[in-house]
Amino acid sequence: MTGRETEMAIRPQLWTLGGLATELQRNVKTIGRALASTPPDGKVGKNDAWLMAPVVKALAPADANGLLGEILRVAKEIDGGLFLMGAEPDHKKRLKMAEEYGPYIGELDDLLSKANRKGDLALSEKQDAVMGPLIGRFAELLGARVG
Repeated sequence: MTGRETEMAIRPQLWTLGGLATELQRNVKTIGRALASTPPDGKVGKNDAWLMAPVVKALAPADANGLLGEILRVAKEIDGGLFLMGAEPDHKKRLKMAEEYGPYIGELDDLLSKANRKGDLALSEKQDAVMGPLIGRFAELLGARVG
């Protein structure tokens, strides 16, 4: 080793809720809820702290069955619907397709609002940025003006 290199030992590290939120790019409240039934592995200063492995395990079910999965499912339906509507030259057929795919837009808005109420800001803070253009594109495909 030269003088500039640092030898790093691979050893478990304790993380506070704030540190976990920063590292995992998640809301502190979301992580706190996921860890509610997981006892801390130690302390960092006066704060409870956890090793990363139990944290990842505690967060996994929330991601697999939670809002993110639902939002992705609905977004996939909307994306497919908009693609099909954009490829359909017949206006009457596009209107019929809108009846099928339109409700997904309301469902997505509801899911993003639910994320906001639960405090999961990573999902909810972009709600207006997502919904405005989405509704605009949907209206455009139907030949309507928005705004």
